[in-house]
Amino acid sequence: MNKQFDAPTPQGQKRAQSFSLVCIIAVLMATLWPMNPYPRNGVTWLPGVRGLEFERAAVVVSNGFLKLPASDRPQSCTLELLLEPASTKSTIVGFYNPTRARQLLVLQHVDTLVVTHDATVAHDPSQTIRIALDHVFHPAKLAFLAISSGPNGTTVYADGQPVRTFSRYKISSDELSGQIVLGTSPVNYQPWHGVIQGFAIYAKELTAKDALEHYHGWIDPDVHPPDLSAAIARYTFAEATGAVIHSGLASGPNLEIPPVFSVPHKAFLQSPLEEFRPDWRYALNAAAMSQASFH
Repeated sequence: MNKQFDAPTPQGQKRAQSFSLVCIIAVLMATLWPMNPYPRNGVTWLPGVRGLEFERAAVVVSNGFLKLPASDRPQSCTLELLLEPASTKSTIVGFYNPTRARQLLVLQHVDTLVVTHDATVAHDPSQTIRIALDHVFHPAKLAFLAISSGPNGTTVYADGQPVRTFSRYKISSDELSGQIVLGTSPVNYQPWHGVIQGFAIYAKELTAKDALEHYHGWIDPDVHPPDLSAAIARYTFAEATGAVIHSGLASGPNLEIPPVFSVPHKAFLQSPLEEFRPDWRYALNAAAMSQASFH
């Protein structure tokens, strides 16, 4: 018995044709990118205040691996960021180590903070691989975020106040032992837009009292000296010029601003068919990559 199929409507055919055209264009653009293999790095110093602005395609990388000291509490560590985000979906900071399967990333999805061990996991009800916290980011508003992990889970603090604890999500200090990459994913084109005025890493979990003191230390360091106990790296971006951002601690590697933009560890000659995704986000990312190559 032959099964009958309804003919597609003209509207359905038009939508399918439009989507197919977008997909073809996206693949072609990804195949040809970069048209200019040396696009200018979109990182600039803020005039008159401490900090870096990340525009277009921008990246900052450490000149060596961050190495955390041996500890009897390997699941105790904290990341701190003083930043002013734009409305975007991308990676703020990542840690890359080719010998490690888990790669820690901190991302912004419009107003949502995402912290993940595996960027390929889009949804994680278990909250062991990926956590997400809504209404954290507000465009053009300076915010202090502390992501602090210990044996009982990970707590996110915003402007010194605890927002939420994820009891099943834990960050091992081993995940931070690698190259620091600010402004994009270490392995994918995911440029972040915004301003970073402070970044620090601690080999300890913060208490609520610690988090509030650290917030005041970033906002008003002349009145509230920073707490450097168990600090591994701390960047205040006080240089105001040049291509090197110095760590305030000898244990932390310096950060460098490359003259041109590139994804630091993008797979060499990766096939565009491997990267291709049949959705609008892929098409927009491909268009953004093409645009960046002309600057």
